[in-house]
Amino acid sequence: MVKESRHRSFSDNHEHEFFKVYIPRFSSQQLVIPPAFVRHLNERIPKDVILEDNAGRQWHCRLEESEGGQLAITNGWQSFAIQHSLETGDFLTFKYNNTHSIFTVNIFGRNGCIKEGKLDVILVKKEKETEEEHTSGIPDHARQKKYSEIVLRRTKKSGTVVECKTCKNAAYVVPKNPYFVTTIGSKYFVYVSGYVVKSNSIELNTDMTLCDEKGKKWPVKVSWGKDGRVNISKGWINYYNNHNLNVGDKCLIEFICTRGKKCNEMKVQVITTDQIKTV
Repeated sequence: MVKESRHRSFSDNHEHEFFKVYIPRFSSQQLVIPPAFVRHLNERIPKDVILEDNAGRQWHCRLEESEGGQLAITNGWQSFAIQHSLETGDFLTFKYNNTHSIFTVNIFGRNGCIKEGKLDVILVKKEKETEEEHTSGIPDHARQKKYSEIVLRRTKKSGTVVECKTCKNAAYVVPKNPYFVTTIGSKYFVYVSGYVVKSNSIELNTDMTLCDEKGKKWPVKVSWGKDGRVNISKGWINYYNNHNLNVGDKCLIEFICTRGKKCNEMKVQVITTDQIKTV
């Protein structure tokens, strides 16, 4: 039985590091943080943290404290371990940035070399219109559709998702505006990429609008946590329920900015778990 950690803390904005050797019997369900790493930190530890791999992908996790007093990375860790195919003897380093509550994780295999993270392959709908269809006046919604594969990654500098590999005849238009891809971790809120906001000098309004793929708009509020993270909170649950979303689905969120880089609207493209595979 675990309980939420509310009293542990980090001392400053420096990055602290620790390592763990992966042993499934002890670490497949949660990862215990070394007590020595926790003891020398003096400022409050958040309940929610992010794990970021060397490909820039992120997993939202919880920090919880067991009755024995050990601090562990829980909800979300199982998914991280599975998607990185962690094996007995893998060596992991964790560098913590308390400004953004992010653990940057590097994974080394038993051969001593770093293991590259698997990348998401997203099946993107492609509309194909032949000359015959165009001249015969067939409406847009009746055109043939097929899926194309796009492999996306995050740039380490800005956190922006970019296309890094496509299959033959793939059709995917990268938004001209700043955007990011996020994994849904809750029906009550969704995190906004602080990296993309800061690197593009975007000014977010508190009252925002989410625009879905059909053009329907949903009012939401943006809030800032004490740890500096930005999230879409009030109103998100309505969008979540009306679009039949699930925890683990991914959303591509595009910032629609006016002059002066003020943002009142974000376009959302939902990428459900059945449209994703890993390579």
